[in-house]
Order: sequence, then structure tokens, then C-alpha cells
Amino acid sequence: RKPSVQALRNLLTLKMNRYRPKQPFEKPIRLTVILYFDIKQPKKIWGTYKTTKPDCDNYVKEIKDVMTNLRFWKDDNQVADLRVVKYNAEKGTIFIRLEELEDGKT
Repeated sequence: RKPSVQALRNLLTLKMNRYRPKQPFEKPIRLTVILYFDIKQPKKIWGTYKTTKPDCDNYVKEIKDVMTNLRFWKDDNQVADLRVVKYNAEKGTIFIRLEELEDGKT
């Protein structure tokens, strides 16, 4: 892995460890990830969608790998509903919401 990817993985592990459940989720999961990227451009574009690199799926893969290693769930194939959004922002941060779903329910 590239050093920047490993650094992201280490930071995610450090930050997410305190939120890990006592027992891994067993049912299907809805995972919502909102990525806020800090930008140096004018305030008027803060809160707008980020349509430049990095790609959403690259970040989500790392987040899911970390969550699997921390035992948020038994296997990341339990993520049956996934939403990822990227925004331009004043300050970079990541918001993650995890919901356990009932089998077969939307």
C-alpha cells in the first residue's frame, strides 16, 4: 500500500476503535459515509458536491476494511445498502452512520 493509504487506515483505526460495538452486527447493514474535503477555494463552494479525485469507492473500501478488522460486523458483505457523498468543505472530516436492517425489509 502507498504510505498515504496506510496513514488513512491507521487514522481510521485509531478514531473508529472507540465506536466499535461490543458484538459485531449480524443482520444486513445500511452504511452511509459522508466525506468532507477541506479546500482552499472560496467559501461559496463549501457544501457543494466534490466531483474531483479521490474517488468515493477508494475511500469506502478503506473504511469498510477498517470496520471489518474492528469487528463492526462479521463480514463486509453484510453491507446491503450503501450511500457515499463527497462535499467540498472548510474542514476535512468523515461522517459514518451504520444501521442494522431487518432481513428483507427496506
